[in-house]
Amino acid sequence: MKFTIIVPVYNAEKTIEACLKSLLSQDYKSYEVIIVDDGSTDNTYDILKKYQDKAGEEKIRIIKQRNKGPAAARNNGIKHATGNIIAFTDADCIVPVNWLSSFKKIYDNYPYLAGIGGILEPSKHNWVANLERIKNRKLYGMNNKLIISGKDCPIGGTNNISYRKEVLDSVKGFDENFPKPAGEDFDLKLRICSKGYKLAFAPIKVIHNEPYDFDYLLRQFAKRGIPFRISNKHLFLKVLILLPIIVPTLIYKVIAYKIKSKA
Repeated sequence: MKFTIIVPVYNAEKTIEACLKSLLSQDYKSYEVIIVDDGSTDNTYDILKKYQDKAGEEKIRIIKQRNKGPAAARNNGIKHATGNIIAFTDADCIVPVNWLSSFKKIYDNYPYLAGIGGILEPSKHNWVANLERIKNRKLYGMNNKLIISGKDCPIGGTNNISYRKEVLDSVKGFDENFPKPAGEDFDLKLRICSKGYKLAFAPIKVIHNEPYDFDYLLRQFAKRGIPFRISNKHLFLKVLILLPIIVPTLIYKVIAYKIKSKA
């Protein structure tokens, strides 16, 4: 079993180095890393080239493209992949040393699985990060046991997931009509599950190297909003969990509007 790890990057000079270090420290050795530089304008490419020179082009491949968004970048990576399992993470993530070997063990034990994903663990321990942890546990059921299911499997985010390449090819990869990171990963999951494939959630944690401050929260709302493909029960639970976030966000926006209108 060979893995291809695909990471789309765009102006990621602040986080990509920690990501690359973790990717190159895997205890499972049959893998390649494909980094798709999605039109970065900062020093991202220089950092990528430095690590490629150290690890060798057979371990790290860099693909440059004009800015098209993460869906197109991942599809470009899939097109060049030589592994039969495609693992995805993001430039602001740090994967554990046993990331690939943990995936492999589950694929070996459950060969019918189309994909396996895990937990995105906040790097901070502030109130925003803690709410994210509560949401993962209470709303999505991300605890310490393996869950095998279809569309209800609590995975999908491309920061910590893997799929069989043949499955990705069968659904033609990501929908490139998503120009921003705003649901293209869950759209892929739903299309895969609509074909009858099974997925697994595993308690494998990838660290999300973000500040989890109020500005981060607003950026997430702006990019994603509240997902709409969930049941009424889940929507109600999510609103309750996010109420401490929604209220201050609305207050912030009202104050910002008033200040702007007076200027």
